Amino acid sequence: YCVAPGFINIHSHADHFLLIDPSVSAKSKLMQGITTEIGGNCGSSAFPWNDSHLFYLPGMEERFAWNSFADFLLAVEETGIAINFGSHVGLDSLRRGVGPLRKGSTLKEVKRLFEKTLEEGAMGLSVGPGYRPELQARRRQVIGLARIVAEKSRVLSANLYSEAGGMLDALTDAASLTVKTGAALQISHFKTLDRFNWSRQDVALELIERLRSRGTEISIDLFPYTYCCSPLGVFLPPHLATGTAGHTGRSISPQHHEAIEKHLSLHFPEPELYRKVVCPHLESPEFRDFRNLDVLTMAAVLDRRPSSLLIDLMAAEGLDRFVYYECIGEDNMTTAIEMDCAMVASDPFPTADPSYVKNSIIHPRTFGAFQQYLSEFVYKHHIFNLPEAIKKITSAPARKFGLRGRGILGEGGFADIAIFDPENIRPGATVANPRGEPSGMEYVIVNGQVALKRGKFQNVRAGKVLRR
Repeated sequence: YCVAPGFINIHSHADHFLLIDPSVSAKSKLMQGITTEIGGNCGSSAFPWNDSHLFYLPGMEERFAWNSFADFLLAVEETGIAINFGSHVGLDSLRRGVGPLRKGSTLKEVKRLFEKTLEEGAMGLSVGPGYRPELQARRRQVIGLARIVAEKSRVLSANLYSEAGGMLDALTDAASLTVKTGAALQISHFKTLDRFNWSRQDVALELIERLRSRGTEISIDLFPYTYCCSPLGVFLPPHLATGTAGHTGRSISPQHHEAIEKHLSLHFPEPELYRKVVCPHLESPEFRDFRNLDVLTMAAVLDRRPSSLLIDLMAAEGLDRFVYYECIGEDNMTTAIEMDCAMVASDPFPTADPSYVKNSIIHPRTFGAFQQYLSEFVYKHHIFNLPEAIKKITSAPARKFGLRGRGILGEGGFADIAIFDPENIRPGATVANPRGEPSGMEYVIVNGQVALKRGKFQNVRAGKVLRR
């Protein structure tokens, strides 16, 4: 067996789901060797509770109406958790927590509320994909909050507002925040989407390395998969996609078909590439019998052109219908993970039950990201030796987020330990079986208590709430 520090997942959306689904979600994490998670990412946190959260649950206002960040953490403590949990506060949640954004007093209220959450233990500030630098009032606000992040030695975790054609502008803007303020920047789930944008990544990584060589603290995290859970709306050309978020898509006009077809030819220059779009859940009467098939197979059965079929799927299912879409270059993913400043995080679905969230599907990374990482990058392709690979999921994230005594094996550290069989490390979860259980993790110890024994969850809740 191999003995390692417990793995640290620095990009999670567990948040309020820790109070709803603590045991089921904990099992999937412990079986991957995870002993610590950081939530409150992508601009969304459980406090302040409001409908800006990416995984908002209607009807829970009374149950989740915490008066403070401290109250949320206390509720998690009282419920009991199986792994350690710390959280950012999300920018979108903060803004909605003090009412509609206005000039003057509201900006001061956002700052005051943010400082209070840091005093109560928040890991830092998370900025979601909705942030746009051209909104100058918001940019000034983010710079002001980032300065507080720097003063308090916390972390600014930021989504790039574009991970496709505009990624270089988005990266430049995110980097400018840390250059201007000195805040430690963590770029969340770094990736370059769509094959016609893949060449941009080399330039992006060169920029990151250049800034780091000048002393700017920037690191990235990413999941070790080449596919995403994407809404059908991602296949619209940009000029049609603007403003369509939340629309059904059934209003797609016939005169737009030619523009959409042209844009699809960029995504899929060869018909065979339509096999990279898999539709696990379909509800419209004309397509529901084709669940779990890829678009190319569906088109062959229906004797249709795959591009025309994909447009009809948008209209029938809605632009917010999620599919599995293989849109990340394997070489790009490998190059990014090899960066000295790169860490691995799973960005998992927040609960094992997707019925909580409309139209959502489970990405296999929820159940197998860390086994996928070790099996592919250590044991199959030999890109890293084991100590190098373990560092990216233990001591490196612990150092970045100030988790003293975690991510290490040593005297005086917390007894968070993962013990695994290297010959049996496999992810289990796939697109065809996204809830497949990982294998190879034999024992996981959390704060000195055995939480996983011979691969079986012991229903032990030894996790601690982490306050920075």
